[in-house]
Amino acid sequence: SRAPVVQFNSSALFTMAIGALIVPLLILLSSGPVWSGELTDENLPRVCIEDGCMRGSWMRSVGGERFEAFFGIPFAKPPIGELRFANPVPNDRWVDELDATGRIPKPPCIQVNLFIPRTGVEGKEDCLYLNVFLPKAARKNRANYNTTASPKFPTVVYIHGIGFVGGYSSPLLYGPEKLMDEPVILVTFDYRMSAFGFLSTGDEAASGNFGLKDQRLALRWVHRNIRAFGGDPRLVTIMGYSAGGASLQMMHLGNEGLFQRAISLSGSALAPWNTPPSDPDQLARQQATLVGIKNAKTISTRKLIKALRAIDADQLNGSRYPVVLYSPTVEKPTVKDAFLTATPQELWSQGAYLHGR
Repeated sequence: SRAPVVQFNSSALFTMAIGALIVPLLILLSSGPVWSGELTDENLPRVCIEDGCMRGSWMRSVGGERFEAFFGIPFAKPPIGELRFANPVPNDRWVDELDATGRIPKPPCIQVNLFIPRTGVEGKEDCLYLNVFLPKAARKNRANYNTTASPKFPTVVYIHGIGFVGGYSSPLLYGPEKLMDEPVILVTFDYRMSAFGFLSTGDEAASGNFGLKDQRLALRWVHRNIRAFGGDPRLVTIMGYSAGGASLQMMHLGNEGLFQRAISLSGSALAPWNTPPSDPDQLARQQATLVGIKNAKTISTRKLIKALRAIDADQLNGSRYPVVLYSPTVEKPTVKDAFLTATPQELWSQGAYLHGR
């Protein structure tokens, strides 16, 4: 088998510095206010991308520098109705200026976080949004983007963890304040988890890996739009913690060009709990039985998924049911835009993964 991928070259100092700066933020809750208190329509930061224009907020870094923050930017249509248990679909353009100030926070993806006892069901299905945090010099970079006068910022895209059953992109948990004292852009986002992100029938009815495909779509969004924020799409590092570090984005060759480096923290593609189930259809039918779907063990997969889409989201994710461990699944090669067509162990042994540079 080939040597582990995170390769260090002339960019090693940057990669290691980013890891050293952000690790403490993955552990400690932010103790300060989210905004600096300077929220007037006249001085709010603004950015325009292909989908439309948005206004953001100001925050303060650990070093006291003011930086720009854009919250709740949609990167996919809400995965509800027919889009539950389906591949994410890019969002539509918006007409009016998008309120990305964060004054009305977007909820996390629906979950029962097993690592926070007695929280119950929290979040919503409509949760596919991302946040962008820009250091002080980003505004100047945007103004000079078409010139050689200003260098373009590298970007870190952070993928949250908690075992594919819970987790949040909220700055109250993964605050950008320390990282914003460095010349780097930070992007965080939410993705579907548990049954909503990983239920699979093993065929085209519900191919699975929807949470991983949400992540992939967020990376595609960054590649397409980060220039508008003053970033360089050729200098993107993905970083994940726990399940975020085991999210297999390097195992998907279709991600070629979307990122150049990867940092995995407390989780890897080869973790035992990341092993695909041998019979995902059985898990899906067990889930259907638990929520009261009749003949769940015998009906066709298409009827099964149709019935599951009609179940209330809170009931489908209810903590009163036994835990069913969902994880990435191997999809059939015939599935449209499949994410994983072999186990991580097989791909690793074949060297079929993206290599850093």
